[in-house]
Amino acid sequence: MSEIINLTQTFVDQKISEIVRKSYHPYHSALFNLNLRKKLVVCILNQLQPHYMLSDSGYMNSTDVNKLLSEHEQKRIERLINNSIVPILQEADALKYFPRQSYGAQYSGARFG
Repeated sequence: MSEIINLTQTFVDQKISEIVRKSYHPYHSALFNLNLRKKLVVCILNQLQPHYMLSDSGYMNSTDVNKLLSEHEQKRIERLINNSIVPILQEADALKYFPRQSYGAQYSGARFG
């Protein structure tokens, strides 16, 4: 299973980089943040998980790995990435404008939003 996860993570990471490069959306640069990128990869792996056809041993065989990374499956992963990016970017945007308020910020006249 770790082989399939590594392959998928690599593919997802490459696709995220492509999307970031192609996009002019200012918040896409947030995906260069490693934590957000990890969160996105996990989100996508979780969505792919039910579709994995595991062998009796519980591990993927090489045919399954090739199937996952087939052209059709890659397009499906791309759609999942595009659909997953929006909520994660919105969360990043919200954190940017509404950071956790610290004790000092309450009294320093700091404005949020």
